[in-house]
Amino acid sequence: MHHRSNPCLPASVHPTVSPSPPGIARLACWTALLAGAVLVGCHSRDEVEVDGDSGGVPVTISITYGDEVFAALEPQGFFRPVFESAHHSYFFAPGYFSMRTTYDDVRPPIRAYLLAGDSEGDQSLWYWPLHYGTQGAEVPIRPGHRVTLTLRGEGGEKGQQVIGAITPSAVSGQRVDIVLSASGARIYAPGAPGGPGAGVRPPPPPPSTGSPQAPTQPPPGQ
Repeated sequence: MHHRSNPCLPASVHPTVSPSPPGIARLACWTALLAGAVLVGCHSRDEVEVDGDSGGVPVTISITYGDEVFAALEPQGFFRPVFESAHHSYFFAPGYFSMRTTYDDVRPPIRAYLLAGDSEGDQSLWYWPLHYGTQGAEVPIRPGHRVTLTLRGEGGEKGQQVIGAITPSAVSGQRVDIVLSASGARIYAPGAPGGPGAGVRPPPPPPSTGSPQAPTQPPPGQ
């Protein structure tokens, strides 16, 4: 089928249909990709991510952190400080033009993370960015599950180290206290007896409901 233009109209008035320029399609595609990247970037890995065990017993986790812990652990060979070389330029013009450049070793901020899972570096139970001071959360952990705790350093401190493990029981009200300080890494938790810096802090016993017993008197003559 042939289409004929209206001979009564000048050529500049005849309607035409032109395809969309390919540049517009590419621009729309890049815009969509950029929007997706922005949405993904809104979720920062600086947030605590707690998964825990399905059907686990709630265990209170308390962490006290100071970055002095890395200096305490560095002699064990798992961590090392990181310095970046930075240069600064200064311009002077007291009647003439000159430039001076200096170089400094700068240590970037330390980013610390405590990971919990089945092995070193595993974060299947939690991924915990650390901040100065005490932080805590309630984590469901399956009774008898041996959980490996890994301290990871990034930025001004590089490396990672297993600092211990915990194995909660089925008892309710359990609490794990993790202290990361200039004294090193210490864990106070059920299932962490004996190891270096480890201790046991069981839940408090229930209050006694029985009547108090009278003290035993020694037999006469003793």
